[in-house]
Amino acid sequence: MPIPSQIRKTGRQILLLDNLFIVLGFYVVFPLVSTHFVSQVGWSALFVGFALGFRQFVQQGFGIIGGAIADRFGAKPMIVAGLFLRCVGFIFMAIASNPWLLLLSCLFSALGGLLFDPPRMGLTIKFTRPHERGKFISL
Repeated sequence: MPIPSQIRKTGRQILLLDNLFIVLGFYVVFPLVSTHFVSQVGWSALFVGFALGFRQFVQQGFGIIGGAIADRFGAKPMIVAGLFLRCVGFIFMAIASNPWLLLLSCLFSALGGLLFDPPRMGLTIKFTRPHERGKFISL
């Protein structure tokens, strides 16, 4: 059953707004994480870099699992669960008082991204027509 044009338009607008918050949050939070833990807390830049790299590896390296889970349970529940886990990860980052709590917070953050990123891309494909996708993704 085809999706009506108004639903496609609303879906695209919501995805653009969502992407704005995700990208701004990412580019605001993660540079502050490295600056805070290295400059202010005095932890090793090697360990903080490892923790952030670990987060990136888990999120991107196991993204196919997030896509499979979203196929099984649906996009909306996985996006909500993923954003919740990402928030929990950020809360743990804010209160991290030892390196292992930072590593755990990066894991929660990565698992959150693992759950919400693939279904968001799936919704992008669902709400755009093939000739619109390139322009929409570039936005």
